[in-house]
Amino acid sequence: MRKFAHDHQGATLGCLVDTSILFSVSYPLDKFNEEAAQVFDIWGELAIPVYTNANVRSEFLELHRRVMIPEGLIDFLEDEESSLDQVLVQKLKSLRTRFRRNIEEGKGFKLSDSEIKLFRHLMSQFRTQETDGWLLFCRHYLQGRLEPIWEQVVELIGLNFIGLRSGERATELVGQVSWKGTTNLMSKFGMGSTDAMILDLFFNSKFKMLLTSDQDMAYCVNASGAQGRYAFLPNLRAHTA
Repeated sequence: MRKFAHDHQGATLGCLVDTSILFSVSYPLDKFNEEAAQVFDIWGELAIPVYTNANVRSEFLELHRRVMIPEGLIDFLEDEESSLDQVLVQKLKSLRTRFRRNIEEGKGFKLSDSEIKLFRHLMSQFRTQETDGWLLFCRHYLQGRLEPIWEQVVELIGLNFIGLRSGERATELVGQVSWKGTTNLMSKFGMGSTDAMILDLFFNSKFKMLLTSDQDMAYCVNASGAQGRYAFLPNLRAHTA
């Protein structure tokens, strides 16, 4: 990767990062955590600035929400089991078993949004004098934990932001980011809207490199035919268009 940066004109202008690699470097149980940290260490040594936008921040926080809620639910079970309904206790114990199995295997654990909604439904049926069980859980086991995660990763890698105000073009852009471009990428590659937005941003930016730990994203860069654009995976391999 150092050789690539030295050999390719414009590499020192910076690179774009997507949600996947930011999550990898910020979540110790992610399978690419160590490799992602190495990538950003190298980028720091080479003084290559790193950029992203607000869409990535939103998706990043959503992933960490899905990590923190099961961790909090397990702590909640261990603190309050004797006072809980047995149906809820069994659901929480099943969650704890799945969580522990993943940890023993060295894997991360995230709840799906549908599972989170199920626990919200079960816990909101129980009320204290001031609020329901789900809001009480969020107050004591979630609030104050999610907000600092983004600030920590921004500081860790020196993250910069590309502003996309209506009617203005950021200095990091050489083309026009648009919904048309996003939807074209969605239909061309069958990719999700969030990934398509970051890819449209990449193709319209001055940056030649996209850092990602998502192999599908690297595939789309490679298959796009965009001349001189590269996607780097955390294992330090470059996928080039």
